[in-house]
Amino acid sequence: MESFRNKNNWNNASKRLFGTYSHSGIPGFLFRLFSSQEENSRNIFRNIFRNIFLFRNMSQTNAPLDFPYEQYPLFDLDDMQNDECLAEFRFHKNDLPILAEVLRIPDQFILEQRSVVEGMEALCMLLKKLTYPCRYSDMMHRFGQRPLSVLSLAANRVVDFVYAAHHRRITDWSLAVLNPPVLQTYANVSTWSTFK
Repeated sequence: MESFRNKNNWNNASKRLFGTYSHSGIPGFLFRLFSSQEENSRNIFRNIFRNIFLFRNMSQTNAPLDFPYEQYPLFDLDDMQNDECLAEFRFHKNDLPILAEVLRIPDQFILEQRSVVEGMEALCMLLKKLTYPCRYSDMMHRFGQRPLSVLSLAANRVVDFVYAAHHRRITDWSLAVLNPPVLQTYANVSTWSTFK
């Protein structure tokens, strides 16, 4: 029995028990494979629990990130150049007031935590967020003096406002304009014109 536990004699023991190609139909290497999988699974579970424990302790000891948003200036669209607006918001500077008027963006938004954000600033927050890739921490330098939570709430508020005010323009289209074959045609034309 002691020879079964000895790793040096493991191959010999499995051959004696099962035979390499014995009548049992289980070759010896399968027996070794199953026993090594059991050991591997023990190691895997051990590593998983060790990592969970380390992550749990790490998340309890680390303080939340403190972003220096106070050091950046307030948002002012007049201080921006046309090329900056095009790069950051994907609209020309002169087109932003027209966009705000067409979307009927109000003069200000009052957020859930009672922060007040001007309408044009909130629209620019959303446009900046929609550029890819963009995280809220990437927006701090442009919309200074605002915590990341305000940036997130303002962008979400503009999305909700635009959807509430204009969703019927898409959802109430007739099926003659909005059906799968016609949409596929639109997609093919726009894809073809992009790569032309």
